[in-house]
Amino acid sequence: MRTPFIFMLLGACGGASPTVAAPEPTPHVQPLQPDFVPPEKLDEINSTFNMKRPIAARCYSDAVRLSPLFKTAEGRISLALEITADGKPENVRVTESSLKSEVVERCVIDAVANWHLPAPGQKIDFSFSYDFEPE
Repeated sequence: MRTPFIFMLLGACGGASPTVAAPEPTPHVQPLQPDFVPPEKLDEINSTFNMKRPIAARCYSDAVRLSPLFKTAEGRISLALEITADGKPENVRVTESSLKSEVVERCVIDAVANWHLPAPGQKIDFSFSYDFEPE
């Protein structure tokens, strides 16, 4: 006789589960991409490097005039640097040079390191190249 009582007890426990209110939906907010710099800002930084090209050219012409560089020397200096969120150049370095002139390379590095660049809003890696050829 105990068996029917156990089935009744199990039947009573196995009923419908209590209703739980669904949680309120939270709006999905897309976070800003931490590595995204608007193309317009990168164009602005590139334009600044182009506008300052005469400063790099002066490094070259001074080296030719002072004779550590031959008058026929030509080549390219590629720079890499970090630009802080507020536009300060850091860790400016030559990554490649076909000009092979430490005097010109050092002059360009020193010049770029002292520039104030357009603020990208976050720290970014940046590269730029200057071409040098005799006048």
